[in-house]
Amino acid sequence: MASVPRVSVVMSARDAAPWIAAAIESVLAQELRDIELIVVDDASRDQTRAIALSFDDPRVHVLAEPSSRGMAAGRNRAVQESRAPYVAFMDADDAWLPGKLVRQVEMLDADERVDLCFTGARLTNAAGCPLRLTVRPPDRALSFRDLLARNLAAGSTIMVRRSALDQVGGFDESLTGCIDYDLLLRIALLRLANVRCTPEPLVLWRRRPGQITGDWRRMEAGHEAVMDKILRAAPAARGLLGRSRSSHRRFLAFVALESGEAGEATRQLARSIACWPASMIREPFLAVVAAQLALAAGRQTWRGIRAAIARTKRGGPHAPPASAQEGRRSGRER
Repeated sequence: MASVPRVSVVMSARDAAPWIAAAIESVLAQELRDIELIVVDDASRDQTRAIALSFDDPRVHVLAEPSSRGMAAGRNRAVQESRAPYVAFMDADDAWLPGKLVRQVEMLDADERVDLCFTGARLTNAAGCPLRLTVRPPDRALSFRDLLARNLAAGSTIMVRRSALDQVGGFDESLTGCIDYDLLLRIALLRLANVRCTPEPLVLWRRRPGQITGDWRRMEAGHEAVMDKILRAAPAARGLLGRSRSSHRRFLAFVALESGEAGEATRQLARSIACWPASMIREPFLAVVAAQLALAAGRQTWRGIRAAIARTKRGGPHAPPASAQEGRRSGRER
């Protein structure tokens, strides 16, 4: 009978042929050799499965779904098939840097109270060229309140104890987006300060067209669904939702800007400020997004931000988008 590995790496992949080889190579190149990699091909329409099967390494196991079920379902299936006490998540278009797994195993081994840990990440473009953006979480334990206020964990940076993953029931397959954030918050609710992180950017987080985190509409709907879940599980957290929404809308502004939608980026930035006005001076990432908006659209953007803030204040920071309001008006007219 095969021995149980130290870490199970789970990957759900769909139409990831241009990137999956580099992702798998970065996993197999980790100094920690005692691992298994479970790849679930989510009914890809390209050569994703064939590329994964081409790796002649007994640590790689490839499963196939007959029809697409989504990333959350793919990860859940991979977790069910895995065996290690620690589980790390890997997206098929990202890459790990040397030392990533060793560092996280050290964090979990050092303190049995820690259920989940994550690292920093460097952002790259679709071609893998570094962007001038790095996510650096604080080098300390984080509470549920810390994580609700701001999500600093990209999916490929996370490692979790299997016992905690089993306790919360895995990924929520009903969500359209923010599945990592939802899992992170549910695990953080298990007990106090059970999440640790390191600011070391040990993951290359690829930003490319077509990915879930590059679709601001899906991410907006997913975040609101997560906030609804949190209110039911922890009603006392209501006072932090404004800050959480503010942080997420800054990210949505960045995503919209990536897609060339400067107008939508302006709207999201304005709603972010309205949700938590203190973000203007307390969140440096806001200044980065604002500067990029200014370069993209010049003074017109700033006029748009001021006008959007005024509209948001009249309708409340969580009012429906203007397009939805216009749709209701035209419906009444008809």
